[in-house]
Amino acid sequence: MLEVKDLAVSFAGVPFLHDVNLTVTDGTVVAILGPSGSGKTTLLRTIAGLQRPDSGSIAWNGEPLDHTPPHARGFGLMFQDYALFPHMTVGANVAFGIEDRPDVDRRVAEVLRWVGLAGYEDRGVGHLSGGEQQRVALARSLAPEPKVLMLDEPVGSLDRTLRERIVPELRDLFVTHNITAIYVTHDQEEAFGIADWIVILRDGTVAQAGTPEQVWRAPVDAWVARFLGFANVVTVNVSGGIATAPWGTFEAPGVSDGPHQVIIRQDAITENGPLEAVVAQRSFRGGHYTTHLEMPDGTILQADLDHAEEPGTSIRFRIDPDGVVGL
Repeated sequence: MLEVKDLAVSFAGVPFLHDVNLTVTDGTVVAILGPSGSGKTTLLRTIAGLQRPDSGSIAWNGEPLDHTPPHARGFGLMFQDYALFPHMTVGANVAFGIEDRPDVDRRVAEVLRWVGLAGYEDRGVGHLSGGEQQRVALARSLAPEPKVLMLDEPVGSLDRTLRERIVPELRDLFVTHNITAIYVTHDQEEAFGIADWIVILRDGTVAQAGTPEQVWRAPVDAWVARFLGFANVVTVNVSGGIATAPWGTFEAPGVSDGPHQVIIRQDAITENGPLEAVVAQRSFRGGHYTTHLEMPDGTILQADLDHAEEPGTSIRFRIDPDGVVGL
């Protein structure tokens, strides 16, 4: 088990991480999620031993790693640029660092099979596609049998279609082989698709941590909600399960009386109801229209509707109470 306690890191007096706590249990995949500049890569590099912390501790199974150099920690690290050797074959790239193992050929063949590249040992990496190079880099990271595999934006350079295919494959690989992993990404869909536990970083500190379901269903504040893609964060006053906003009222079951911020999920807004708005903007997204609704006070709500009227058209709508979440 990896334990990070009260970690703080600064550069030239500027704090990049502060009071970061993280536990990674064996066989789990933890996603470190956050916007650019939130400290994700700094946290990964500090755990790997590439950056010394100002304070706090990092331990593996209770043993402090404060004075353990990177090569002795037994952690695997895969960066976005892959760092493959273009003049070497696939097999030589994967074997790099484990050449002294008596079973090196068996291990190389094994991890290449894991990543779907069985028989690629003698191919040149320069002749591979981007997705195949990503798999070679992953195989090389897995070859030494790391205690923890750490991946920094591993699919960030791939096109969207390829990312959507590879992320579930990575998840299956981690689960099948009981791999403990820390996966850094700025992409919410990636994090939710791959992780058992999500840690959201904001300005170098943990904004929220929990299972994907916990984080999605109950963001802790407006910043987390907006970062996760919830466009409708509304200030209301609640009394007896009824929320009152400047533009109207709607049900808010489970939200205590008093002033609150609430999320209105985009798919909770449906046509035909007591509330009125004007269609300000719409865009077709394949299965639905993302529609901006301008309320009487100028507030904009975003809705995912099966169809949408032309901009400037008045519509009536309702809000499904199940899609209202208190912050």
